[in-house]
Amino acid sequence: MARNDTKHIESLTPEQEALLPVYRDRWLEIGLSTEPTDQDAARQAVNECYTSAGLTPPESILFVASPDEALDTIQRLAPTVSRSDISNNFCWNQHDAGSLGFYAFFHEVIGLPGLEKIIPLLNLAKVCGWVSFYEEVAVVQDRPEIIRFDDTKRLHAENGKAADGQPIDIAGNGVHKIDVWVPDLDPTRIYWEGLAFDHDCL
Repeated sequence: MARNDTKHIESLTPEQEALLPVYRDRWLEIGLSTEPTDQDAARQAVNECYTSAGLTPPESILFVASPDEALDTIQRLAPTVSRSDISNNFCWNQHDAGSLGFYAFFHEVIGLPGLEKIIPLLNLAKVCGWVSFYEEVAVVQDRPEIIRFDDTKRLHAENGKAADGQPIDIAGNGVHKIDVWVPDLDPTRIYWEGLAFDHDCL
């Protein structure tokens, strides 16, 4: 019978606990960044993502301004693929900062083995928005230019978009809206209300 060498982490040291809010704040800042894409750093991180997965880096890395432009670009390259399937394959990045921050903490602070391959994704999340990975091409999206909140720290806008600068409506059309709760203690939990995307965009 194979021996089970799995080790469970049952507690953190005081020093490790003290770093939890540091990582929370760091990755909330990454997730809410409106800085322009660092294309050189993104190219390097994209190539490292492929290499880390044992794949050959793509021949082309395309940069687009928004999820909507990414949908159009990928559909021109692969006309038979639906917009819904394309959007479902937008990969972890800035928008997944809560989960990535969780992995970053356990890799960098706890030293949990087996997380080395996620390092390129951590680097990628710091410099751009969503990324679509394909065999010969990767499509890198810009981050939003403006992010709006209500007075309870929910991602929300009464009129217009909560995340602006991207021609895809994640705030709604005046009827539907998306509210995201940015928690004070747990950066891995996100609570969604309403519709994530305007159906016309997908």
